Amino acid sequence: MADAPVDRSACPRCGGDLDTFVLGDARAVACEDCGYADVPADHSPAERVDEESWASILRRYQRGGNDDGDDG
Repeated sequence: MADAPVDRSACPRCGGDLDTFVLGDARAVACEDCGYADVPADHSPAERVDEESWASILRRYQRGGNDDGDDG
Protein backbone atom coordinates (compact mmCIF):
# COMPACT_ATOMS: atom_id res chain seq x y z
CA MET A 1 0.00 0.00 0.00
CA ALA A 2 1.37 3.43 -0.94
CA ASP A 3 1.90 6.11 1.67
CA ALA A 4 -0.94 8.62 1.90
CA PRO A 5 -0.07 12.12 0.72
CA VAL A 6 0.86 14.52 3.51
CA ASP A 7 -1.44 17.52 3.95
CA ARG A 8 1.09 20.35 4.11
CA SER A 9 -1.58 22.99 4.82
CA ALA A 10 -2.52 21.65 8.27
CA CYS A 11 -0.61 22.72 11.38
CA PRO A 12 1.21 19.72 12.91
CA ARG A 13 0.54 21.10 16.41
CA CYS A 14 -3.17 22.04 16.37
CA GLY A 15 -4.47 21.07 12.92
CA GLY A 16 -5.29 24.68 12.03
CA ASP A 17 -4.54 26.32 8.70
CA LEU A 18 -0.93 27.22 7.97
CA ASP A 19 0.05 30.51 6.34
CA THR A 20 2.97 30.23 3.92
CA PHE A 21 5.49 33.03 3.50
CA VAL A 22 7.94 33.05 0.59
CA LEU A 23 10.87 35.43 0.06
CA GLY A 24 13.16 34.52 -2.81
CA ASP A 25 14.13 30.89 -2.35
CA ALA A 26 13.21 30.87 1.35
CA ARG A 27 9.86 29.49 2.50
CA ALA A 28 8.34 29.45 5.99
CA VAL A 29 4.99 28.44 7.41
CA ALA A 30 3.19 29.68 10.51
CA CYS A 31 -0.08 29.00 12.31
CA GLU A 32 -2.01 31.99 13.62
CA ASP A 33 -4.15 29.72 15.82
CA CYS A 34 -1.41 28.30 18.07
CA GLY A 35 1.72 30.27 17.13
CA TYR A 36 3.53 27.36 15.51
CA ALA A 37 6.35 28.47 13.24
CA ASP A 38 8.32 26.13 11.01
CA VAL A 39 11.62 27.50 12.29
CA PRO A 40 14.30 25.22 13.69
CA ALA A 41 15.22 26.20 17.25
CA ASP A 42 17.48 24.75 19.91
CA HIS A 43 15.74 24.87 23.28
CA SER A 44 18.41 22.96 25.17
CA PRO A 45 19.94 24.82 28.10
CA ALA A 46 23.10 26.77 27.45
CA GLU A 47 26.34 25.25 28.67
CA ARG A 48 26.96 26.36 32.24
CA VAL A 49 30.08 28.30 33.05
CA ASP A 50 31.77 28.25 36.43
CA GLU A 51 29.92 30.81 38.48
CA GLU A 52 31.38 32.74 41.37
CA SER A 53 29.88 31.80 44.75
CA TRP A 54 28.10 34.34 46.94
CA ALA A 55 30.76 33.82 49.63
CA SER A 56 33.48 34.71 47.12
CA ILE A 57 31.56 37.79 45.95
CA LEU A 58 31.12 39.02 49.54
CA ARG A 59 34.82 38.45 50.35
CA ARG A 60 35.82 40.39 47.23
CA TYR A 61 33.43 43.20 48.14
CA GLN A 62 34.80 43.40 51.69
CA ARG A 63 38.38 43.57 50.32
CA GLY A 64 37.47 46.58 48.21
CA GLY A 65 36.02 45.08 45.03
CA ASN A 66 39.00 43.32 43.41
CA ASP A 67 37.64 42.71 39.93
CA ASP A 68 39.78 39.75 38.84
CA GLY A 69 37.45 37.09 40.30
CA ASP A 70 40.43 35.39 42.02
CA ASP A 71 39.91 34.45 45.66
CA GLY A 72 43.63 34.41 46.42
